[in-house]
Amino acid sequence: MTSICQVKRFAALCALVLSLALTLASSASAENVWGSDGCLKPEWKPSTIVLACGDGKVVFETEGWDVWNSDEATASGLLKHPDIYAQSCANRPIYACPWVETIATVRLSAPAYCPSTRHRQFLRLRLDAPEDRDPELRKVDHRFACGQYPPVKPPRRRHAYWRDCGYPAAYAPQSVIAHRVNCAKARRVIRKVWRLGQESGEVAVLHVKSFDCVLVGGSRPISCKRGSHKIRGPLPG
Repeated sequence: MTSICQVKRFAALCALVLSLALTLASSASAENVWGSDGCLKPEWKPSTIVLACGDGKVVFETEGWDVWNSDEATASGLLKHPDIYAQSCANRPIYACPWVETIATVRLSAPAYCPSTRHRQFLRLRLDAPEDRDPELRKVDHRFACGQYPPVKPPRRRHAYWRDCGYPAAYAPQSVIAHRVNCAKARRVIRKVWRLGQESGEVAVLHVKSFDCVLVGGSRPISCKRGSHKIRGPLPG
């Protein structure tokens, strides 16, 4: 009897673990699908979608998405645009027309992986605003293409702190960034600045290896710069 109970408890535990795993997998899958701001900028659950990217005069705004999963996303909100049918808009430029707001819904679908954005993207947008005064905006069916999204640049590698470049603790480092300068060169510059600063006393600026370095207290380098190449030293104080 004891073994049977243990088997049942084990089976129940396995079922619970499997259910949790499926839930997490579904959530992770949904998080991997992105939308768009309407103008080919990837966004996760955008609050504003522009439907006229040239002048931004037709926008859909929502306070939250009702559904966002790996297959589709739906939201209710307001469609806002100039009312070209208003009497005050006759014979006037569109920017002089009053704006109108209409209840609308948006559905995103057709997810696909886009190499340019490094995300799965919803490539179809369907907007329904049956009460809108403009018949062309009552139903909008727009399709995006992965090739339209500009490529996302990989993040530029930078050394975030002094410890990334192995600076001696004697320099009392607090926050140093070696930006577009490799660690070896940054160490050589900072060490020489430190040594010359100690020897020179209250010197505000030192020129080391074509870098202009600003010091505080005559020894602690705040920053060194040569064109777009920068080395930031410990903060004063």
